[in-house]
Amino acid sequence: MSPPTTNTAWTVPATASSLSHLTKEDRPIPQPGPHEVLVRLTAATLNYRDLLVSTHNPEYPGPHKDGLVLGSDAAGIIHSAHPTSKWANKIGAKVLLHPIAWESGGVRNLDRTKTFGSASEDGVFQKWKVEKDVKIVEVGDGLSAEEWACLPSAGATAWSAIREGMDGKLDGGLDPWKGSFKEKRLTGKTILTQGTGGTSCFAIQVCYFVRLLDDNADTYRSHLPSAPL
Repeated sequence: MSPPTTNTAWTVPATASSLSHLTKEDRPIPQPGPHEVLVRLTAATLNYRDLLVSTHNPEYPGPHKDGLVLGSDAAGIIHSAHPTSKWANKIGAKVLLHPIAWESGGVRNLDRTKTFGSASEDGVFQKWKVEKDVKIVEVGDGLSAEEWACLPSAGATAWSAIREGMDGKLDGGLDPWKGSFKEKRLTGKTILTQGTGGTSCFAIQVCYFVRLLDDNADTYRSHLPSAPL
């Protein structure tokens, strides 16, 4: 693949207090180092946190660096890789970017200051991004790039909340999944979703998948928004 020349990014000035203060910048394109890849981003999603970060709202932890690239969730295509990268033979593969530093273990390992698009971690509202191997997740052709990009925050949050409600332990761990995914494990239970945002709509679909709703719940299904959420 021919090398790109310009990386366009949306950044947050240190003095920003409104979305109108976002700045469009052309930046040099970084080159992947050891165990890193360069991803051409093809889709990104908006989350409420992006509004909080872009206006330096105290509801989301900071401070955020001057010129921070906004956005946490994106999908793309591997453009190039360092020879030491495990993705070196996967040029052209469709991928998701894992946006947080919580890569294993319990939720206590989550550090919100190391999430894409906040504090000192540049995000995905740009055309190109270099990222380390562990942050790359290969995806298939079953969903569009826009649909895949919805999964890391909204989709995973909905699934985690329901999964922990079923199998969570007091120590923060999870018991193994019981039975098959088609068993009606949520029968007789009530799941409350707040609003009609992406996470709530994902939660409704997860509930349907694990058989909270009846097999003939076409009424529920017909009211689900079409992807991307």
